[in-house]
This record gives sequence, structure tokens and C-alpha cells, in this order.
Amino acid sequence: MSEGNYDTIEQKLLGDFEYSPSLLNELMKIIFMKSTTEQSFLEIYVKLCVTLFKKFNDKENAEMNFRKLLLNRCEKQFYKMLKREQEDRKSRRASLDEGNTEPLRETRNETNSTSDFNKQMLYVFDESEIRERQKDQMFGNMALIVELYKSNHFKAHLLTTCINELFEEVNNQNVEILCQMLRKITLH
Repeated sequence: MSEGNYDTIEQKLLGDFEYSPSLLNELMKIIFMKSTTEQSFLEIYVKLCVTLFKKFNDKENAEMNFRKLLLNRCEKQFYKMLKREQEDRKSRRASLDEGNTEPLRETRNETNSTSDFNKQMLYVFDESEIRERQKDQMFGNMALIVELYKSNHFKAHLLTTCINELFEEVNNQNVEILCQMLRKITLH
């Protein structure tokens, strides 16, 4: 999706489909995945999300409320990645406490890796590439949260939680995420 084809795609999405709860959920998953992995088009995806928030705004049926579906997905993804980061942090600290000077090896089993990536991807990418893609996904989710916050569709509580958790351990990844988030917020 780009500025050039946005109107066409928006019209097709709004007019060419009879949406059921499962189809709307699948659309949300696609937009979530695309918006968190294609950073250069994030503002366009947020614009589409805002349109879908207005079109699918059933207050009684959460399955037909695009905003609730997307915000729940963002929050779920954030806490999932936060839990993973906290486990890694705990493991790194335990390793340091034991005086272990060898690099920390990944201890997650294949079932945890497949929760974020389809099984075929495990055969395409090695562990370091999967970790890099997971890091990119975390950056993308944080950027989406910030953009939705800036457009007044996301409350500050999750944003505050994100920032507080990123300050828990100062490392290159967390500083980079914080800088990107704060830059986007201050440009608001």
C-alpha cells in the first residue's frame, strides 16, 4: 500500500466485501502484520485503520469493532514480547550473577519460536535471523502503538508501560526503541 494506491485499496476494502467477524479479524491480522513490518508505510496503515475504526464500530459486538480488535492485538503482542524480554533479562542477570562469561545461548524451544513465525520460516531463517525479525516486530508494534496514540485512538497507559519497561534494562535495542518512540511522540 502506498499514497498512490490508498484510495483504490480503501474503496475495495470498504465496498467489495461482506464482512463477518472472522473476515474482519483476518483483515485486522493482515493490517497489523503489514503495519508492524513495513515501517515506511505505517502512517498510511494508521490512516486505513482510522477509516476502519469508523466503519466497523459495533459497540455491542466486539468481534465487529475493528478498533477493539486491533488495540487488543497491539496490547497482547506488547505484553507477549515484554514477557519474552523479561525472561531474557532474568536469564542474562542470572548468567552474570553466576560469573558465566560465555555468551547467553537461546533457550527457547521450537514451539515458542513457532508462536510468532510460521513453521516454514524456521527452515528459511536461522535463529539469529528469527531473533532479528522478532526485534523488528517489536519495533514495529511500538511504532504502531505510538501512531495510534498520536491519532487519539490509543490511551497513554500502554505507552507509559512501554516506556517504563524499556527503561528497566538499558541496552542498545531498548535505547533505540525509546528514541524512535520519543521522536515520534515529540513530532506530534
